[in-house]
Parts: sequence; structure tokens; C-alpha cells
Amino acid sequence: MDKGHSLLDRFLISVPNARKLTPEQEEEATEYLERLQLKDFQPIFASVHTAHREITRSYRLNAAAPELHKCLKTDHVIAVNAAIENGEVPPKSKGTDLMTRVAAAFNAIDYVIASLLNKERVNNPPQQITEACYKKDVQYVEYLHAQKKTSKEKPHTQPTELDITAAILRFPGQLVTYQAFKKFASRSLRSVQKQEYHPCTKWLQHYGRVVELRAPCCAQKVHVFLQKTAREIINWPADAPCSQEQYNKRISEPLNPLITENIKTALINAGHITNADHV
Repeated sequence: MDKGHSLLDRFLISVPNARKLTPEQEEEATEYLERLQLKDFQPIFASVHTAHREITRSYRLNAAAPELHKCLKTDHVIAVNAAIENGEVPPKSKGTDLMTRVAAAFNAIDYVIASLLNKERVNNPPQQITEACYKKDVQYVEYLHAQKKTSKEKPHTQPTELDITAAILRFPGQLVTYQAFKKFASRSLRSVQKQEYHPCTKWLQHYGRVVELRAPCCAQKVHVFLQKTAREIINWPADAPCSQEQYNKRISEPLNPLITENIKTALINAGHITNADHV
């Protein structure tokens, strides 16, 4: 179950997602940092340590955040069950637990940094973790997992645009999301990032269209690629990424488990599909 990664599975790896600055951006950043009251990290760590010294503090999600946490756990269970049914190794199960732990740390650190920057007295961090804080935490943990996955992977050739577009058209069902593609596409395609995937869906306008919407329990907007039915594509292009037979066979298959009822309901409410579609 550890996929042979041994002790590396016990750590989260954080590599800053920072691009190289232009000279002008570097000057602006330097001037901004010089104006800040906080010059190093030591007061932050000291304040967090003091707030938790010789006392056990409890942190809880506020009224809005638990529903999002529950949806993430549900999506994970769906992915695990789908992997089991397909005879694959299920995804690791500690992701949602890590999110709540990191959220507690975020909550305390954010409070301390804000207090120090505003020259305010640092008291005890709030015990309620806001939904906004939890959403940022989810993005951060997902980024950490992506960094760890990258460090464990052997060097390989990055999928081409043709590889990605062909895989999208051969994805089961008529609805495709990046999350479903990322988890259930062939192993060689699971390294594809959003900035590579989304342009490919836009290039496939002859075969479908991209819909962007908000679905309940989703931290960010969901991009759904709605593939056309076989009868909607009158002329099959000669340079198509896949054959018409492959396409027709795959879109007639059931939707991926990660195309949840919330996503389908949001599509129905927005008028993109009907109740009779994609059931």
C-alpha cells in the first residue's frame, strides 16, 4: 500500500511556487519588505510557542467550513471505492486529516503575523477556523502532495497536447473535469497540470464545450467539458486525436465517480443539461 516509497510517505515537501522576478519586480518587493515592521521569523515562532506553552488549545472549523470538509472526505471515499472496484491501489487516506491539522497551524500563524504587522498585542489565537482559512489550507495541502509526487516520480517524457486531447476524448462519459482526469486518466497523464489541461479542452470545441460553474461543497469553480453526442458531430475530422469508434464507445459509458451529484445538479440548474441526461 505504500507503493514502495518507504519513509518518504511520512513527510510533506514544500517547494515555493515562485517565478523568477524581473529587476523591476525585485526592486518593488525589496522596498515593500523594508517597509514591514516584521523583519524576521523568530518573533512569529516565539509568539506561537508562547500561546501554546503548558496549555492544550482546541481548534474547530466554524459553521461554514465543516460542510466543505465533509464533501472532500466524500470525494475521497468515492475515489477509494472506485480504485478498489477497478483493481487499483487506492489513494492514500490521510489527506483530509492533514488538511484539518494544517488548518489549525494556519489559523494560529495567520493571527500572529497579522497582530505583529499591525503592532497589536499578540493574545491567544481564535479557536474558530474560518471557511476562507480552510480553503487556503486545502489548496496548500494539495500543492504539497503534488510536490511530493513530483519528487518520487522517475523522469519521463511530458505528455504532448495530442496525448492530452486524445485522452480527454477517450475519457468515459460525456462530462469531464480536471479532477476526474487527474485521478483516473492513464498513469502517464496524471502529471498533467491545470495550465496544460484547460487549454486542451478549449481546443476541442468541435467535440464539445467548456462550462465554468460553482457547485456546492467545491472550494473553487468547476470546469466541466461537455462532450457532444455522436449524432451532434456530423463530420468526423480526419486529424481527430482519436477515432470516431473510440469516441462513441467511451461517451456511452457511465460517468466517472468524481462527477458528483452536486456537479450534475449545478449543470442542470444552469441549463447546460437536463434531468434525463447523464444519469
